[in-house]
Amino acid sequence: MDGTLEAIQKSFELHGRKEVIQPSKPVIRWGGPETEETRGRIMTMPSYLVGEIDVAGMKWIPSMPENPRKIGQPRASAIIILSDLHNGFPLAIMNGTIVSAMRTGAATGIAIKYLANPDSRTVGIIGAGVQSRTQLMAVTGVFKNPIEQIKVFDLNEEKTKQFVKEMQLELNVNVVNVTSAEEAIRESDIVITATMSTFPYVKGEWLKEGAFHSEISFWDTDPKELVHYDKVAMDDFEHVKHHGVNLH
Repeated sequence: MDGTLEAIQKSFELHGRKEVIQPSKPVIRWGGPETEETRGRIMTMPSYLVGEIDVAGMKWIPSMPENPRKIGQPRASAIIILSDLHNGFPLAIMNGTIVSAMRTGAATGIAIKYLANPDSRTVGIIGAGVQSRTQLMAVTGVFKNPIEQIKVFDLNEEKTKQFVKEMQLELNVNVVNVTSAEEAIRESDIVITATMSTFPYVKGEWLKEGAFHSEISFWDTDPKELVHYDKVAMDDFEHVKHHGVNLH
């Protein structure tokens, strides 16, 4: 995760300096945006990083929400292609599933590094899947002062218990399972929502004053709840607008 955080920070810096070519990602859906959390989707993410990196690539990432239940496989899988800009031949064609999960976690980590209260000690996370794992790896990786407690809630209680046990061993942090989303969010300095929910459930009034909320899901927070937020930040509004999910 340390290496991923470094790479993601560098990519954000290049993006901020407009040293990237990043077309809007095409999305294959079988219906409207809401079907992404039921039927699924396939996203294509092309990009070129200018200057010292000087490489172009693409991530092809199907996301099928029923995979864990139906076939016992992860929701998302990915292939990454990197190309040599001088002759056009591929530098790599590789499995991108773990890379993609780590990147998403690191994006939250970099946001927390610059936007969250540096004295944050408690994390509340909704969801106990792969994304939640990398989110917590990133959060604990960016703070010089250690996180003291992580509260986890997932609708699947058995899955939550196993996740808590694994994360406590891996991160050497006090990780506990709680009985509701509200309990996970209240009094947490950092809140992360990483679910496949198809409806909003987060209440802005649950948030502690000064808390940081990273929503990597699409539907967890109703836009009407934003009256409780002091600031909303995103990496690229044009790309968010193009994707067109829950944007008001």
